[in-house]
Amino acid sequence: MSHFLRYIKLNIKGIRRLTKLAMFYMPFIMRPEQIQIDITDRCNYRCPTCSKWHQKSSKNELTTDQWKKFLIASANLPFSKRVVFGGGEPLLRPDLLELVHHASKLKLKTIIISNGSLLTMPRLKQLQDAGLDYLMVSLNALNADVHNETRGTRGSFNHIMRLIEDYSLLKNTMHMGLSSIIMKNNMDQLLPLVRFVMEHKLHGIMFQTYMDDAVHHPFQGKYQKFRDIEWYKTNKYLIDNCNRLDKIIDTLLHQQLQGVNILNPPHQLRAMKAYYRNPIQYDKIPCVAGTTGFIVDAYGNVRICFGLPPLGNILYQDPLKIWKSTKAMHIRKQVNICQRSCRIMNHIY
Repeated sequence: MSHFLRYIKLNIKGIRRLTKLAMFYMPFIMRPEQIQIDITDRCNYRCPTCSKWHQKSSKNELTTDQWKKFLIASANLPFSKRVVFGGGEPLLRPDLLELVHHASKLKLKTIIISNGSLLTMPRLKQLQDAGLDYLMVSLNALNADVHNETRGTRGSFNHIMRLIEDYSLLKNTMHMGLSSIIMKNNMDQLLPLVRFVMEHKLHGIMFQTYMDDAVHHPFQGKYQKFRDIEWYKTNKYLIDNCNRLDKIIDTLLHQQLQGVNILNPPHQLRAMKAYYRNPIQYDKIPCVAGTTGFIVDAYGNVRICFGLPPLGNILYQDPLKIWKSTKAMHIRKQVNICQRSCRIMNHIY
């Protein structure tokens, strides 16, 4: 790909951001950019960046048939045809393979976001045969101790390395990418991770900012609300050498322009510099959570923001009516005045 075409490709990401902002300021609401199905609150890892594992999930998760019914409705709605299966850890649901196959038959583009712990060569083949389009797995470092600490689980690094090797042996019709959270103890690993992606011919890598663990919380129980707003002042994982991070991000931006598939939009990478300097006051940028995603949690509740109340429930209400409801407009107004820094998260930004 020529330098000019790469430049155009990166600017398309900028246009997508401008489109989201335009929707943010419009007096009417358009379709969501993606449908996110968090099919379980359960997780088998103990990541310090998340609080879902602090309590047991409710047993009232939607059944396979209920999810299938929603997928059929989604395929017939004037919504995005991009469906992201997340959690918790979505592979803890034994019916995930069946749901991916069902979505694929409905011509929906399917993506799984996973910690990779339950993936094996046979499972990879099954997901590929089921029609999965994209698998995003977590790898925070090429140093085993660093990765294991950030995942809160011994042996997680060795498993993800085996998984990537297994994937390289497949005749692939599905893509695999890596997701990495930028933290104090893995900052020096970011550039090696990019090289690793290129060497192993993975689709790309996406970097995520480090948030307080209450951002990724269970959708039922005491962790449902955001906690200490000054979490960043004593957090040991938050980067304190911002000048050093700036240089690393500048290198990532340069590599991206040279054709390395760093999946974040360039303007988001640049925004990360300001974020790490002052996480709590990075509220000047508009939050477009109210326009970008139609999020359904494990219990059928529809959300446009993780930290605000649900708009309705797909078990009892029509998804399109939920999206356009008066309550949805009220929640969007709350999103507009929210001052938390979640607005820079990948699925929102």
